[in-house]
Amino acid sequence: MSRDDVKKPAGTEVILGDADDGWETAAEPSITMPTSGGGDYEVLGDLARGSMGAIKIARDRSLQRLVALKMLDPTSTLPNAAARFLDEARITAQLQHPSIVPVYAIGTIGDDPYFTMQLIEGRTLRDVVDSIARRQPDDLVRYGHVRLLNVLIQVCNSIAYAHSRGVIHRDLKPANIMLGEYGEVFVMDWGLAKIVRSSVERPVVGGRPDRAAFQTRVGDVTGTPAYMAPEQAMGLVDALSERSDVFALGAILYEFLTGRPPFVADSMIATLRLAQHGQIQLPTAVAPGADILPALEAITMRCLARDPMDRYASAAELRDELEGCVTTSHTVMNRIRGTARVLRKAARAGQRFRELARTRRQTAREIATAAALRLPSDPMEMVEAHWAEVAALRTVSIELDALFDQAVARFHRVLTEQPDSIGAQEGLRDLFWYRFLEAERFGDERAMAVYRSLAAQHDPNAVLRAATEGRGELRLSVDPTPSHAELIPLTQGPLHVFGGAAQPIQDAIAMGSYLIRLKAPGHVRTIVSLWIGRQETAELSIRLPRVERLPQDLVYVPAGPFWRGTRLDFIHGPPRLRAHQEAFCIARTPVTIAEWAAFVDAGSSAEQRLPPDADWHIDRDGRAHPAQPGQNPMTGLSLRLIRAYCQWRTRLDGLPWRLPTAGEWEKAARGADGRSFPWGEVWEPTFCRCVESPEGGAPSAVGAERDVSVYGVHDLAGGVREWTHTEHPRDPRRRVIKGGGFLSRKPECHLGAATFRRMDQGAIDLGFRLALDASAILD
Repeated sequence: MSRDDVKKPAGTEVILGDADDGWETAAEPSITMPTSGGGDYEVLGDLARGSMGAIKIARDRSLQRLVALKMLDPTSTLPNAAARFLDEARITAQLQHPSIVPVYAIGTIGDDPYFTMQLIEGRTLRDVVDSIARRQPDDLVRYGHVRLLNVLIQVCNSIAYAHSRGVIHRDLKPANIMLGEYGEVFVMDWGLAKIVRSSVERPVVGGRPDRAAFQTRVGDVTGTPAYMAPEQAMGLVDALSERSDVFALGAILYEFLTGRPPFVADSMIATLRLAQHGQIQLPTAVAPGADILPALEAITMRCLARDPMDRYASAAELRDELEGCVTTSHTVMNRIRGTARVLRKAARAGQRFRELARTRRQTAREIATAAALRLPSDPMEMVEAHWAEVAALRTVSIELDALFDQAVARFHRVLTEQPDSIGAQEGLRDLFWYRFLEAERFGDERAMAVYRSLAAQHDPNAVLRAATEGRGELRLSVDPTPSHAELIPLTQGPLHVFGGAAQPIQDAIAMGSYLIRLKAPGHVRTIVSLWIGRQETAELSIRLPRVERLPQDLVYVPAGPFWRGTRLDFIHGPPRLRAHQEAFCIARTPVTIAEWAAFVDAGSSAEQRLPPDADWHIDRDGRAHPAQPGQNPMTGLSLRLIRAYCQWRTRLDGLPWRLPTAGEWEKAARGADGRSFPWGEVWEPTFCRCVESPEGGAPSAVGAERDVSVYGVHDLAGGVREWTHTEHPRDPRRRVIKGGGFLSRKPECHLGAATFRRMDQGAIDLGFRLALDASAILD
């Protein structure tokens, strides 16, 4: 059972049977009540509820101080409630200890009794324990094991004092312990306190007569079952003693170590039965990864012994044992060794986290790749296997988060014990920096800010200074040596990416996206798209083609890495990754109807060079006349016709024309930085011809001015979808289709999107553009 799954202990239970706990023989309260009617106090608001009444914040008009005013709940059905309430005030007032809240005054408001106490500002130990269970970083740092043990030592001191006055608390639990802002510890709510001895120095005087206070009774059950000693749970009132409170103190220590009290069940009655007869598991069995010291486990289990005589005889004896775990020289050495052990375990958890994170990232990429390759004809077994892998990945993600939390908590525990531990600081730094890089990979700017700050807080030797600056290095070689070279940083504006001021090319540059412009006499003016990652060294070797070798309306794209794919679930495409692409050439625009008409007219039979449903008119001399304008893209073609066109073009000029691969098409569209659309990251349908455009839903002339990439390639997000040369890995009859068309919406227009189509199936919005190997034009 995880800490988050543990049910919170039920509140204080006063179970009937305790109604006869000596009160049937008690006279009316012998306290003379003031008749002020509560006029000396101004009630300001509610504070909490105790075992028998409501606690409010009030102002003492005479002394102008805030106090806690406790009033008896008038709806209480407990017999002799008023007598019990006043006995709480009487007992608490006589217990004068720094960790027991002092009682100031007692009186009535109307017929309802009240008493006032010091107002304690702070948090309950219950709040702190719950916060630690939720892995809240501030409380993990502030309340380490040593701090919590010191809190319990102070509680033991106050309980030992109460025992010395003959009183037991009977309801010790984290909710009844208050922690002040400056180290104060208070044991609250003495409403169930019981006088068990009068043979002590300065015994506390209660409201019950002695013969009622000490007579043998069976069947009375009072307290909170999750922390209750067996004799208390079974109603053996006569068996209650200081050792019953020692059991409750041990139950609190048990929760410190395991994250849950000794007895946990679905209901109060079931919890009570466990407290009566249940066996308590060892803390190391409940929380095997919690690094519990053997000495603390032994102390805890002695407190929780079923036989009261096997427990510590007093809270003072327990206090001495706990102090030995914190302060004695022998335990200091144990603690040092224990801290080193925790540090090693934290380091192993951190290493395991990083290994699992890498495995998860690779698995997620494989699952996303498989999802991108799904075909309508895939069998149901394959679909079910895919979703089983997705579910398994979620499980790995949960384990990954748990490992991260475990490693962070262990490193923080080391720092609690040894604040100057360089190993713990560096371990936290590496974990938080890993999370920062992970957030950067997914573009999560909020998480980046959080983890960058956390990593910087735990960087004792400032080794992250260079990494946080986000600089990289560029090593560029160009053949031939350019006469002019400049570097232009790119920035995402409100709608599109824009270039900054040109600057000379230098080795060290900030991470980000750039354009390099190269000029050399007699050679093509070449644009290089560059993306520099954090502390990355980018090595680019660029060859410039001669002007006369590059055909008109063709764009030269140099070799280099680029981001491709998508990390968005609503985009159908392969996962985002960085790939290297060799140099190539690609047409600025898709092949037009006019260009296709020249191919049709060059053949002996026009019909054989047209798609089946083409809206073309063939005249008497065999010439084809399209119904649409010549500058519109040619669509509806099967891959067989496109191959015939490429072969015809090759015969004309001797160049090995072909379709671009999916990778070439994507680099030509996105540049090196992997932008979502040719103009940047922001979707704007007016920038391309798609179904969401003002004039969408119909073809238009090629060459849209704003739908243009950094290389000068047009009509990529819209216009027509385009055939590529890339086959489906499992079905060579299908080819990858890239780009959006005039019938496409935003997801299809994303440059990382990819679909598949059979080679023999054209479409009304499916066209193509030409490409060449770079070797065809380079010397």
